[in-house]
Amino acid sequence: MDNVIPFPKVKHQDAPPQNDDEMREQILRNKKRYVNQIVEHYTNQLAMKFAQHGFDLQDEDFLKDFSFSVESIRSGLYRILGINHPFQELMDDTIEMLESLEQESLDLEDSEYDEDPELF
Repeated sequence: MDNVIPFPKVKHQDAPPQNDDEMREQILRNKKRYVNQIVEHYTNQLAMKFAQHGFDLQDEDFLKDFSFSVESIRSGLYRILGINHPFQELMDDTIEMLESLEQESLDLEDSEYDEDPELF
């Protein structure tokens, strides 16, 4: 039995998937890596353009706002590819709230015209 080679006990990171679950995990990782590279590329270019136009990119409030925007872009691209992201629920809730506020504003404008006798 000296010619038996034992299988490795630790799986190498670049080993091919061995079952459907591993295949799905690898596809998910690849999709995330792809989106992250695209987001990093374009947001770096956007930040450079802002700096060229004289904006202070070191401003703490700007950094928070810009980081939020970057995550929003990442979330949107993840959604297109069927990947969950924590911002997606936040975005859905925010859009729903904005649409509701817009409708309330339109309803209020309509009721103001109905009550103003000088308009007719």
